[in-house]
Amino acid sequence: MTISLMNKNFLILTLALIVSIAINAQEVRVIDNKGTLETIRNNQVTTAAIAPVNPLEGDVWFDTSGTTSVTKTFDGTNWVSNSVNVYNGFFIVTGSGVTTVSAIPFQPSQVSFVAHANVESLDINADNGVGNNARGISNSQGSMNGFARLNSDNSITQQVIFSGTHGNSINDISRFSSSSNCLGLRYGDQNGSLLGVITGAFTGFTTDGFTINVTYTNGVITANSTNPVVNVQPADVQAEDVVVLFTAYR
Repeated sequence: MTISLMNKNFLILTLALIVSIAINAQEVRVIDNKGTLETIRNNQVTTAAIAPVNPLEGDVWFDTSGTTSVTKTFDGTNWVSNSVNVYNGFFIVTGSGVTTVSAIPFQPSQVSFVAHANVESLDINADNGVGNNARGISNSQGSMNGFARLNSDNSITQQVIFSGTHGNSINDISRFSSSSNCLGLRYGDQNGSLLGVITGAFTGFTTDGFTINVTYTNGVITANSTNPVVNVQPADVQAEDVVVLFTAYR
């Protein structure tokens, strides 16, 4: 049987293509409709507990290293999780200093916060715990909303607002806002006078969370008494804890 020169060349090219595929299954050389030899990516899908070696952009990895499988795509530099883009969590502020939140299943770029004065632990079903018409910080209440966002120039934008009252009576309100903090609770008495402030300045995002620099500022009211319902001291805020709920976004 005679094989024409054209058919022979085609056979050789086909064999070369098969060899190329066998050598590198992720890059395939093909001939387009103009007869030009092109190299295209043949992206891989891998299911494993460890990351594939020598990945190409667009490769998919089902990461089974955790309790649930996480789908990740290689972006040319890193494996990016496709499974989770929003994460809800909490932390408890217990005093001045750096608060670190971790274990978010991705690197966040923005986060929002909600907190309420005198909600100090995760399971409460009670009154202020001191007594009716207590004048101090135990009877102060209010709600806070804040956020922090990473900008395209790597700067941080943050803001917090707070509004509150007091359980003794409502002769005046307590309010607070700050563009240099993402957390802020202003405890006020029945006249809106300062019983203490808890603020948190956002300091940065990490690969799996963020950090906040928390500051406790004493109040200005002193009412000395052996009766805890009446007794008020400027440093009462130093004993306060705050549960903060957050929502983080990729």
